[in-house]
Amino acid sequence: MDPQPSARSCSRGAPACEGLPAEPPMNLYIHTTTGARYELSVPGEETVEGLKRRLSQRLKVPKERLALLHKESRIPPRSP
Repeated sequence: MDPQPSARSCSRGAPACEGLPAEPPMNLYIHTTTGARYELSVPGEETVEGLKRRLSQRLKVPKERLALLHKESRIPPRSP
């Protein structure tokens, strides 16, 4: 019996990955060093390289200049 591939071991479009459920999108809350804040929704299987590409386009900054830091936090409350 062949082991089922995990979602992390699959590459996009790979035949072994067909039939696996898609990961739900992630909502990211971005805080820049200049104080700006952004909310970004990305696919659950997004890579760090893909995230840097998206942020580079949104912030109009070369992706080579971006440094990503992760902080586990609660979802911020929405403004009324």
